[in-house]
Amino acid sequence: MTLLEQATVEHNFLSLARIYKSISFQRLEQLLGIPPEMIEKLATRMISTDLIKGSIDQIERTITFEGELDKYFLRLVFLDQDM
Repeated sequence: MTLLEQATVEHNFLSLARIYKSISFQRLEQLLGIPPEMIEKLATRMISTDLIKGSIDQIERTITFEGELDKYFLRLVFLDQDM
């Protein structure tokens, strides 16, 4: 993965953390286009470096984000779907 691709995936992951409380690895794989092993590594690194607040459930293969959902950002996502 190139540096640009990695930056794009990280940006998209941060965006998803703003609109999801919990998300499965399977759904992240669909949205980010990367395999589950990379998702777990990315999430672990981003949580351990405080880029996001959350936890990983390795048994259920989900990530739960902490904090408030970004209502403004969430509204933009749903408005965009109507267009």
